[in-house]
Amino acid sequence: MEKSRDRRIDLLRAIATICVVIGHIIQFRVKDVDSNLIFRLIYSFHMPLFFFISGYLTPNIIYINWIKNRFFRLFMPFVLWASINSFIRCDGVDDFINRFLRVFVYPDTGLWFLLVFYC
Repeated sequence: MEKSRDRRIDLLRAIATICVVIGHIIQFRVKDVDSNLIFRLIYSFHMPLFFFISGYLTPNIIYINWIKNRFFRLFMPFVLWASINSFIRCDGVDDFINRFLRVFVYPDTGLWFLLVFYC
């Protein structure tokens, strides 16, 4: 028996995606974005909504292959990008190491959402 798509989930994903687009437009068009009520409202729920949808769609039994797949699809690009970004911005080996480790200590540097998949 074939499972039918849950249109409510599709609608939630569409709403979250539209909110991301609107939030980015506001972010690049408004000078004082932190005082913009619409921006703050959108950013208060759009990423948690994506995580909720992902959790809802995840099967009850988590397979080792699924975890490996997530690791290589999410964590490895995170580490690779953190390495490249740290290398480009560093002023020596010690600065590279500090910048690289800072991404894990302070994940709000732009890649936080990749680490949240593992929490």
